[in-house]
Amino acid sequence: MADLDDIKEGKDFGIDRPQQNTLYTLKGCGSLDWGMQSRLARIFNPHSNRTVMLAFDHGYFRGPTTGLERIDLSIAPLFADTDVLMCTRGVLRSRYRRPPISRWCSAPPAAIRF
Repeated sequence: MADLDDIKEGKDFGIDRPQQNTLYTLKGCGSLDWGMQSRLARIFNPHSNRTVMLAFDHGYFRGPTTGLERIDLSIAPLFADTDVLMCTRGVLRSRYRRPPISRWCSAPPAAIRF
C-alpha cells in the first residue's frame, strides 16, 4: 500500500541523469549480450571491423558445382586468408583431421572458427 504518511524516504531513480552505455565497435551491436559480442569479436577484425567470410556450401543445396569438384585444389588455398568458413561437415572432414570448435545447428551449413 502507498505510504500515505510519508514515512519512507523516496528512491532516487536518476531521472535527471542519462543512461551510460559503452558502445560496441560493430555498428548496431551495442545492445547485444556479452556472449554474442564475444563471438562477433572473434570473427571481425578489431581494427577495421571487417571480416572475410568464405561460403562454399552451395553443393549441399544445388548438387555438385562445376569447378568445385576438388576442394583441396580450388578452395583450400584460400583458407589461410579467411576469418570464417561456411561449409558442410563433409567438406570440412575431407580437408581437416583435427576437430574444429564449432556450433552445429539443425541447418546444414555452419560458421566455423579455427
